Amino acid sequence: MTRLEKQAGDAWRERCTPKREVAPALAETAPIEPAPKLLPIMVPFESDRDDGQALFIAGAITTGFGALFLGGMGAALYQWDRDSETLESFAQEATPGSVPLEDQLRASELDQRTLMLRPLAITAGVLGVTTTITGAALLIAGSRKRARTLSLHPVAGQGLAGVFFKGSF
Repeated sequence: MTRLEKQAGDAWRERCTPKREVAPALAETAPIEPAPKLLPIMVPFESDRDDGQALFIAGAITTGFGALFLGGMGAALYQWDRDSETLESFAQEATPGSVPLEDQLRASELDQRTLMLRPLAITAGVLGVTTTITGAALLIAGSRKRARTLSLHPVAGQGLAGVFFKGSF
């Protein structure tokens, strides 16, 4: 190894090795104090009344979604039945070799749609039944927690007399 190569290697090593000098300011700093104790970010909400209103509302919403899913199942089954009848009528009217290209394309499109509608109807039915049952259970649980009262109040005034019914179910 020549003297120039040795000097180049030493210079490179000197540039690449980190300097380990301690700054005088770091030696004179005060010790670090611990951070103050932080307050909790989330405070649990505690209600003073638990009348089941939240369960009742959740049950009503869930039951509504269940009804929508069941409606979707009914619509998919109706469309599937209609498309199947149309395909059967195409098959009965057609003679081999005499079906126009438009009718063949329409029959192919209907066949693809009937293949898609059947699993869609099954899925919507399963989702509809499960969400309706869940919603009904929530409705029942919410209505059992609510106070059921019925009260009768007499009402009298100038030109007015009667009875007022007040209740919550």
